[in-house]
Amino acid sequence: MAATAPLVQQLTAMPLVSVLTPFYNEEPYLRECIESVLSQTYPNFELILVDNASTDRSRAIAEEYAREDKRIRLVACDEHVSLMNNLNRAARQVSPQARYVKYCMGDDWIYPICLQQMVAKMEANPKVGSVCAYSLIEDEIFPYGPRHCESVLSGREAARRYLLTDRPMFGTPTASMFRAELVRENDSFFNANRSADDIEPEMNSFGKWDFAFIHQVLSFSRRERAGTSARMNRLMLLNASTAICLHKYGPLYLSRSEFRERRATILRRYGRDVADGMARAGFVKVARAHRRELAVVGMPLPVGSIALGLLYVTLRMARHPIRSYRAILRDRLGHED
Repeated sequence: MAATAPLVQQLTAMPLVSVLTPFYNEEPYLRECIESVLSQTYPNFELILVDNASTDRSRAIAEEYAREDKRIRLVACDEHVSLMNNLNRAARQVSPQARYVKYCMGDDWIYPICLQQMVAKMEANPKVGSVCAYSLIEDEIFPYGPRHCESVLSGREAARRYLLTDRPMFGTPTASMFRAELVRENDSFFNANRSADDIEPEMNSFGKWDFAFIHQVLSFSRRERAGTSARMNRLMLLNASTAICLHKYGPLYLSRSEFRERRATILRRYGRDVADGMARAGFVKVARAHRRELAVVGMPLPVGSIALGLLYVTLRMARHPIRSYRAILRDRLGHED
């Protein structure tokens, strides 16, 4: 009994981390995800598995682990909801005792030192609301992050860096950790009306909290998740995030001249991205999807920028007509809705 006392004291001195794993039909990957959390060098965590009404054996796998380990709790949902809504549903399960919240999506995994490194960074910087680290997205490292000599940025500086540069500092939910009080402040931590909202949780926090970055690879993510991500990539919906964040947060952190100049650059690029999506998935379908996505923040569809983008794409295709036709045909046949 006396031998276990130091361990008990050590655990009580370590803040609890709620690790959230929302999943839907992740049977091929879920075991690897769960095992990566159980292999953490940081011992004081709970793992909450949130099943978004899976139709494969994902729930059975989660039930097996929940029976064997008291640190694991399964929330089995019979109603399938959007990805953002499932992320929020998971956030509402965080323990009242938790000081930090760490997402680990059901088809991702984290390296053994992930929780230890992130908790240490947050504990050393009480004004930091979120910390991010490099992630291996299949064979590429993302995001760029701040300069190697910078580990903590003020919220304002972090917001300005993101809005003014093409070097993303924030990664996927699996690449980040948040203070639990930040997560609890809003019933919808992620914007449930958006198709993809990896950036807004950080951006929303920067009026009050600072941002930290760890220059190490601490997680692994797959490039596409079945169904939802494949559809978003095909419609180029992920490419709307930069324009939406600039529209929503630019006036808060940028001068008028900075905002005007950056807006022209972003809309020009966004117009070409949407035009590419229209060539791949159809004009009407893509236009409707982007109009809905932008309407969430009251932003109109930039018709002029898309028209210029269509001209650019048309000229590009005219230079390589056979290659362009084959690429479009291959994409259409491979992604029948």
